[in-house]
Amino acid sequence: MDLMSDTLIEGADFKNQVYSGKEIKFKEIADTKFTRCTFTDAFFDECTFKNCVFDQCDLSMMRVKSSKFAEVQFVKCKAIGINWTEASWEKGGFFRLIDFQECALNYSTFFGLKLKKMKMTKCTALEVDFGEADLTGAIFSHTDFSGSIFMHTDLTDANFVNAIHYNISANNNTLKKTKFSLPEALSLLRGLDIILVDDAQPE
Repeated sequence: MDLMSDTLIEGADFKNQVYSGKEIKFKEIADTKFTRCTFTDAFFDECTFKNCVFDQCDLSMMRVKSSKFAEVQFVKCKAIGINWTEASWEKGGFFRLIDFQECALNYSTFFGLKLKKMKMTKCTALEVDFGEADLTGAIFSHTDFSGSIFMHTDLTDANFVNAIHYNISANNNTLKKTKFSLPEALSLLRGLDIILVDDAQPE
């Protein structure tokens, strides 16, 4: 199968292919795996991905205009500077849409997206925008969120155990049964009008 010429791609296995800067339009891609492929600056326009895996791929600055994702996994990928809001997302949330494992996601945006139960584990997510997103039930364990934005974000039942460097305001986000681990969870106290006292200090 040829990603550039075939409209329907199903059950394919692409390895070490280079699609940098390519415009890829109107494709239906299902049950397909991409391994060590390069998609830097590629433009996916109105494509559909279902039950696909991207393994060790470089997707930096990839465009995903009006494309759909359902049960797509990204493993050990470089996915830097992607505006995921350009994609067309399902509203029902009846299955996980995208998962990331051991990926670099720096400088990307998920602003306002509804990505319930998304997994983003052992990733680097520097200066990523999660503002106004619905991330209910998401798993963010072992991920570095240095400089990332959480503002009016729904983090109900989300899991930040062993995540680091996040700056999450308890006043400006929804935190219900959200899981955090010490000592990083102490950062949640920033911005609260409270005074912490070390009880080992004399009064």
